Amino acid sequence: MSINSILKRIEDEASAYSEQSLKDAEEERNKILDEANREAGRIKDKRRVASKKEAEQIILRNNSVAGLDSRQMALQAKQELIKESFDGAVEYIRNLDADDYVNFIEKQVEPFKNQTGEVLISSHDRHRYGARVMEKLEGTKLKLSDDVADIKGGCIIKCGNISYNASIEEIIESDKTNIMREISDLLF
Repeated sequence: MSINSILKRIEDEASAYSEQSLKDAEEERNKILDEANREAGRIKDKRRVASKKEAEQIILRNNSVAGLDSRQMALQAKQELIKESFDGAVEYIRNLDADDYVNFIEKQVEPFKNQTGEVLISSHDRHRYGARVMEKLEGTKLKLSDDVADIKGGCIIKCGNISYNASIEEIIESDKTNIMREISDLLF
């Protein structure tokens, strides 16, 4: 036998072995794919049964939503509406006509009228209502401060080392629980 015939035989055997290996690998791959497809079908069937049970549980719950994300989005929307309601209440009070707004501040100052101290209002209110607030403080031991408060509206009363925050934001915040119930009843 010549070297060429030996090489040819080796090539033929290698080619046959390679083809057989490819065929075996293809069969193994098909077996694995078939098993994977059967397993996927079993998982799909199990999930379908589980989904049906889950759907039945969701339907039985009182007005439940399909998932946590949608409940969370609904809650965020409600919270945003409530926040807007609080912001609207602050703006409503800030935009009262001058007499009503100054009377609002006077009502906040009333419990402190016999104490020595000063009343701080926002710079915005100082320009609009400063003179009128000073008139309301006449006859009391309180005076309108030269300083301004970093608040949206209302006032801060300082008597010595003690401050009483009667800002619109603080008044609304302090009664938020009751207000929240009312807003929730109105909105939802």
